[in-house]
Amino acid sequence: MATETRHINYKSDFVLRERFRDAAGKIVPLPDGVDFVLTYTVKHGHTFTASRSGDAYKNCLPDGDALLVIFKDHGLCEGTLRRELHLQLINDLMPDGLQNVYYPADPGVELWQFATDSPASWSATCWRHTPARPAVHL
Repeated sequence: MATETRHINYKSDFVLRERFRDAAGKIVPLPDGVDFVLTYTVKHGHTFTASRSGDAYKNCLPDGDALLVIFKDHGLCEGTLRRELHLQLINDLMPDGLQNVYYPADPGVELWQFATDSPASWSATCWRHTPARPAVHL
């Protein structure tokens, strides 16, 4: 959960620094071999995506134990920014071998018509990461 709301002019380019946490809340490096899609939305169904597929990053770059999401010409309108992380995890119990897992969150950003708060990039609330081979409990 975000501790404070940052305000960004909705027409401006900006960068969010995202980080992964494990189930215990400890910050962990970006998971190797796990493709992901981050979908950011505001009202009226406008979306912006950042992703990694294999070794290809789109609208984002690795930054040590974090991920820089680059909102260049994002086209989002005014409103509270929402984020959904989608992971495709290897799981032999699934018919196609992949388990889709979703993590919705509020990164604590409000896009508005006024001037942007400083600085030009922010650290966002961390998300939880499930191991590539999740434990299965019946």
